[in-house]
Amino acid sequence: EDGIRDYKVTGVQTCALPILPALFKRPVFEKRPGQRNLDIGGGKYDLGTEHLANEYGVESHVYDPFNRPPEHNDAVLKKFARKKADSVTAANVLNVIQHPHHRKAVIKQAHDHLHDNGAAYFGIYEGNGTGAGGITSKGWQNNRKAAGYMDEVRSVFPHVERKGNIIVARKRASGGSRSEEHTSELQSPCNLVC
Repeated sequence: EDGIRDYKVTGVQTCALPILPALFKRPVFEKRPGQRNLDIGGGKYDLGTEHLANEYGVESHVYDPFNRPPEHNDAVLKKFARKKADSVTAANVLNVIQHPHHRKAVIKQAHDHLHDNGAAYFGIYEGNGTGAGGITSKGWQNNRKAAGYMDEVRSVFPHVERKGNIIVARKRASGGSRSEEHTSELQSPCNLVC
């Protein structure tokens, strides 16, 4: 159905800190003037939207049923129903969703709102990296390495690659093989901030 909207659970806490997600600063996220981005789970602050507009001329819209009113979210989805997004971002979203079918719904939502030649970027906060999920002060955390989400993203997108803790997914190939894993970008704590 509507991905992250279907996952909304009463009383869930989300990481809604006034911090620019590291994904938005990373070169793996291709940005160009006039680009339209759908930011799934982008939080209640507009730091990402403002950064993309001011630094790159990207028009970004946050869809987040946990932190935005229904009228806002409905308007955003309508924008991208009429004209698909050039890019979709989901910064530190998959790692806070406990159940695989809910993660898949978010991945499918990214796919369904993305232009055929666009790319979806899933930034993963790996937590302690043990794979043992649990409750934190901010809610659920999977504590999985980014590589652990590759098969879930592949189940929706035909072309997937990993660059450090960012998974890039496309409907059409862009010069690489069907599915690759790259670890060229080293992960540091400053690249994992929510």
